[in-house]
Amino acid sequence: AVVSTQSTGDEAEAGRKRLIEMSKEFKKAAPDETRKCVAPLMKAFQGEIDSLTKRSKGAEASFLSLYRKIGDAPDPTPVLDQAIANRQKLSSMTDLELEKKQ
Repeated sequence: AVVSTQSTGDEAEAGRKRLIEMSKEFKKAAPDETRKCVAPLMKAFQGEIDSLTKRSKGAEASFLSLYRKIGDAPDPTPVLDQAIANRQKLSSMTDLELEKKQ
């Protein structure tokens, strides 16, 4: 999951750079009037892309932080197994006490 997150982030960054290059090429090739008409739309798209990039980086950082914390935590299986065994013993002892009283 961590490797996938990193490669996806790299792909997104490469895609973003390609879009920037394409935008620059469009600005060079398009007539002034076309550029003026399209500029607000391109600016809005760029703002949205920047916002999504910021959001995804924040989400990935949170995920990695949580992943590291969980990865560093000890395996709870032995403690849970012991708790189950203790509960079974307690249940058996309670059953024996009830039988003695009867």
